[in-house]
Amino acid sequence: MTVRAQARPVSLPDCIEVFSRPEILSDTNMWYCSVCKEHKRAEKKLDIWRLPKYLVIHLKRFAFTSIFRSKIDTVVEFPLENFDLTQYELSGSSEQPSVYNLIAISVR
Repeated sequence: MTVRAQARPVSLPDCIEVFSRPEILSDTNMWYCSVCKEHKRAEKKLDIWRLPKYLVIHLKRFAFTSIFRSKIDTVVEFPLENFDLTQYELSGSSEQPSVYNLIAISVR
């Protein structure tokens, strides 16, 4: 089983949008409630509460199944300057900058 490269690249803002979408936990990964001591269906959502002074982004480059691991070859386009994350910050009161410029990249 392989993961094929998409015909067109995706953007880094699109990746952040997908990352912050709510996810419904299914029967295979239900949430454990410590109060009632049972596994429950739930909705999980990840957000950026406060932006850091230096932003480091690590993209998941492998897809895992119960048996296989395959590399994700989708090209991700990213801005070199003025990457604005203001719309993703929940607190809205950060004294840190919300616009970032690329300093380095590592491709492995």
